[in-house]
Amino acid sequence: MRAWLARAGADEIVAVARELGLKVVVRAFSRISREDLAKLCHGLAPTDSVRLVSGVVELNESLKEPDLRETQRLHLTLLRAAGISKELFRDAGFAFIGAALLAQLEEAARKLLALRLPEPLGRRLLDLSTGAALPPEEARSKFAAELPVWLGELAARGIAPSFGAAEDSAPSGEQGEGGAAA
Repeated sequence: MRAWLARAGADEIVAVARELGLKVVVRAFSRISREDLAKLCHGLAPTDSVRLVSGVVELNESLKEPDLRETQRLHLTLLRAAGISKELFRDAGFAFIGAALLAQLEEAARKLLALRLPEPLGRRLLDLSTGAALPPEEARSKFAAELPVWLGELAARGIAPSFGAAEDSAPSGEQGEGGAAA
C-alpha cells in the first residue's frame, strides 16, 4: 500500500480518494430510509446521486442484516470525522486513506505526502489522518484490510494505475525498500 502511495501522483490520489469515499458513504448510509437517502442525494451532482443510490441498493441486496449493520457502524465512524460537505466523497475517501494507511506512518511521512497534494487538500488529508479524526484501532485494521481489495478494483478500472505491483498487496509490515512512504 505504501508503495502505491509513493508512486501515485496528486490527481490519482484525489481520484482514488473520491472513489473510496463513495464506497464509504454507500456503506455508512446503507440502512437509511429512501426519504433520507433522497435528502442526502439532493446536495450531490446528478451522477453522484445515481452512483450513491445504485451502490446502496446493491449493498443492501448483497449483505445480510447483521453484516450490513456492522458495515454501516464502522463506516459511519469515518463520516463523523470527514463531515458532510460539498466534497463528501473526497473527504470520506481521505478519512478512509487516513485511517487505513496514513495512521500507520510517522508524522514526517504523512507531511511529505500532504505536500504532494494541493495545499488545502494536503491539509485536509493530514487533519483526517491524526488524533480525534481517527476511528478506533479495530476499525482501522478492518479498513487496512479493505484497502488493497478496493485499490485493486480501482486499478482494474484505470482509476489507480500506480497500484498493482507485488509490494502493493503485501501486508504493510512486509514492504520492500520500494515500499517507503512518500
